Amino acid sequence: MRRPDPWLPAAALAVVLAAGFAGCAGRQITDAPTAAVVRNGGAGLTVPGVTPDMLQASTWIAADPDARRVRMTAAELERNNAMLLARDPSMHDLSKFADTLTRDEVAARIRSLSSPVTRTLLDGQGNAIPQATLDALQPTLALDAIPARVTLQWALLSRRADLRTFPTRLRVYRDAIGVEQGIDRFQETALFPGTPVAILHGSADGRWKFVVSPRYAAWIDADALAVGERATVLGFAAAPDAVRMLAPHTRLDATPDAPAVAFDMSTRLPLARDAGANLDVLVPRRDADGRLQIESRSLPAGTPIARDALPYTSANLLTQAFRLLGERYGWGHADGTRDCSGFVSDVYATLGVGMPRNTGDQRDTPVFRTRRLVDGNSREERLDAVRQAQVGDLVFIPGHVMMVIGHRDGLTWVIHDTPGVTYRWQGTVVRLPLAGVSVTPLEPLEYNATTDFVDHIQAIQHVVANGK
Repeated sequence: MRRPDPWLPAAALAVVLAAGFAGCAGRQITDAPTAAVVRNGGAGLTVPGVTPDMLQASTWIAADPDARRVRMTAAELERNNAMLLARDPSMHDLSKFADTLTRDEVAARIRSLSSPVTRTLLDGQGNAIPQATLDALQPTLALDAIPARVTLQWALLSRRADLRTFPTRLRVYRDAIGVEQGIDRFQETALFPGTPVAILHGSADGRWKFVVSPRYAAWIDADALAVGERATVLGFAAAPDAVRMLAPHTRLDATPDAPAVAFDMSTRLPLARDAGANLDVLVPRRDADGRLQIESRSLPAGTPIARDALPYTSANLLTQAFRLLGERYGWGHADGTRDCSGFVSDVYATLGVGMPRNTGDQRDTPVFRTRRLVDGNSREERLDAVRQAQVGDLVFIPGHVMMVIGHRDGLTWVIHDTPGVTYRWQGTVVRLPLAGVSVTPLEPLEYNATTDFVDHIQAIQHVVANGK
């Protein structure tokens, strides 16, 4: 999800998060049935209108006559990903970074994220956090300690780690719904093992580093970083012979010489050895001094992988999306989970398609073909745009993104990672605290008491090169 200003309430986001928890006067509301026939969403709820076959990727693949058509070749994807880095302001081309930055450049990056907190925030028990506690976060940034000229350090993530608004584990929430749903407003996202970062600065206590990754800049645990030479770090990420993880999570168990490490869907690792059934990959490790060591580790037999990426077809896209069906929702990839924009970007990454991290940036990126909808569009124009949406198209409302999987029974069906939804079905408004990756119809989803999601669609994005 996207929060344009970390300290301003987002009405649209509140609607998405509150769906299924706050009823509206004058409407017939029923709680969702709790029988979990097939796991749809993290709560495993039965979704009215969803039949068991609709929870299988094969159903939607069979319904798509173009399921095996390659939408973009590897060469086209390479060009588009290069254009993404060059033209999208939310992306960071680390290869273009200078070896040093000025104090003002570093301080500006940190201040743009870690601005003083001026609104009331709650703790995990719903109590207001004292302003003195929030004010005390500013000295932890150690902005006065930034030298006049900063020499960048480089590192690979040795484990999955959170990116935070401030160098702290303090969890904060805007309202009771946020507390209930675990929407920690200091949680920005998470980075996966093997992600390259530039280190710009350290916190006052030395336990955190402010880093820039290809898609995000924020604070991260220093002990998740394996520091190495620039060429080694960037070379690891750009290795031409690599494999991509396709399963939701792939775990390499600990050995006498190396700790256990887990790789999430979309993680790309250089190939070390290919001996038929035995596949070895290069894995970054942090040694006792915090330095980068690159080791060869064997993948478990049968690990779902692709050589660099899967061909970009809707069949592969649907297969990957449904691998995550039922995975628990987590704001900002917190606690080993994904959120709505993380879900779609991780799925698309397995096909070699790069995209920004947050919904607003995904919606506004200039490199894909996008149909914009504005307040002046009529209801019929909006419904027509929905009817024309193709498999894999991304539908954006404020604060949320959904992926189209097909059309059936006069409705458009989507898969999305959501805390919950409210929608009208056969004259009844049903609340569904799905809390995970779910299949739902699009048109019946309600935005508030008087409007639905269709009324608030901002864009429908066809993920091919703009102009193709």
